[in-house]
Amino acid sequence: KVAVPNGPLVLLGGQPIEATVDLPTGAEGVQMQIMDEKGQVVRKQIFGAQAVGAMKLTWDGMNDGGATMPDGTYTMQVLANAQGKAIQPVVNTLATVRSVSNAGTGDNTWLLEVDGGKSVSMAEVKRIAY
Repeated sequence: KVAVPNGPLVLLGGQPIEATVDLPTGAEGVQMQIMDEKGQVVRKQIFGAQAVGAMKLTWDGMNDGGATMPDGTYTMQVLANAQGKAIQPVVNTLATVRSVSNAGTGDNTWLLEVDGGKSVSMAEVKRIAY
């Protein structure tokens, strides 16, 4: 698995999904929203003050009512209040690599195809996990 910016959240069997956001100045408050494929918010969580650095987020696959959401592709959006300003940090999600190729890139850039059909360059990878 690799951490990629704004990658899709692929929910399978209700397994928790991890993500991180970088907060270079910390935050007074953070809100995480999970949206379904139609863009409807299915889960919202509010967190208090956060220290400078990477904030780990986990979605348990549940909606706000406590029901398990069906398998599918979701999106995570994070809003934060940092130094009195509203910011929307990039969400780095862990995604399974499905293929690796540099065919047809012209400049031999290596691309990873990850869950949800998204392609990212190796330069965009923030972390490698298993």
